[in-house]
Amino acid sequence: MTSVNDIAANFATCSRLVKEAVSARAKFIAFPENFSFVGAKDGESLTIAEPLDGPIMQGYRSLARFDVDVPGGAVYKESRFTEGVKFSGKEVVAVDIPIGRLGVMVCYDLRFPGLYQLLRFQYEAQVLFVPATFTKVTGQAH
Repeated sequence: MTSVNDIAANFATCSRLVKEAVSARAKFIAFPENFSFVGAKDGESLTIAEPLDGPIMQGYRSLARFDVDVPGGAVYKESRFTEGVKFSGKEVVAVDIPIGRLGVMVCYDLRFPGLYQLLRFQYEAQVLFVPATFTKVTGQAH
C-alpha cells in the first residue's frame, strides 16, 4: 500500500485490499504504520495528528526511537514526542493468533537484528511482523 495525504482515499484502498484478501481466504490482514495518512510536504502530517494520549498512541509500543539527521536534508526526531511518555515500549511483544505465534515490531525496531533473534528463539515467534513505514528519503537508504 502506498498511502497518500488523503485519509478517505487511504481507507478506500484499505477496504478494497481487505475485500480482496478475504476473497482470497487470507488468515491475517494488517496494514503498515501511517497507512491512513502520509503527508505530501513537511509538516502536513501534523494537521491530522491526534494527541499523545489519543486512541492510536495508547497502543503504540515501539522499543526504539527513530532519530536521524539526513545529510543535507530533513531531521527526524521521534524521541522529541515520545521520551518518557507512558507508551514508550519496554517489553518485547509476542502474541498467539490463529496463524501462529506473532513477534511484533514497529518503526525503528526493524534496525535491531537482536530483536528478531530474541522474538524467534526466546519468545518462539513463528511469524515476525514488522509493519514499518519509511519516508521517501529513508526508504531510498534501505
